[in-house]
Amino acid sequence: RELEAALKKKVKIVCAQGGLKGQEVTIILWSLATVGAAMEEDLLEALQMHVVGTTPLLSPQSVSNCLWALATLGLAEHQLHPRLLPQLEERVLQCIERFKPQAVANTMWAMAYLGHMPRGDLFAAVEAQILATVDEYPPIAIANVLWSIATLQLSP
Repeated sequence: RELEAALKKKVKIVCAQGGLKGQEVTIILWSLATVGAAMEEDLLEALQMHVVGTTPLLSPQSVSNCLWALATLGLAEHQLHPRLLPQLEERVLQCIERFKPQAVANTMWAMAYLGHMPRGDLFAAVEAQILATVDEYPPIAIANVLWSIATLQLSP
């Protein structure tokens, strides 16, 4: 735990200095979620603010990783910065054609787990992308998309 605390402290310092790129922030969030780290409120807020500030530059994988991490950390929509999910949704819309099947599935799973109902145009774009690439979907991605649709009570 000492190492984890020291690394988190360093991340807070770098965040305060504005020294992180969007992809770096999403990788840090993903890593913290993967190891099951407890998130202090100030660290979570700092990381979210960096994502909000760099969303237009995020790759499809980074968007998916960020959403997955937030959900895996056990957060709910009301615990997130108010601009975070709308900006991530907008980024998904901008580059949905470049999302790989697992990234689409993880994005949908994360939104459902966060309790976030995607806007109508976002779900329509995701649906179109799935239909265009359905032959590339492995069983686990299909299962995650179906679970997300059922959980959010969406009508495909």
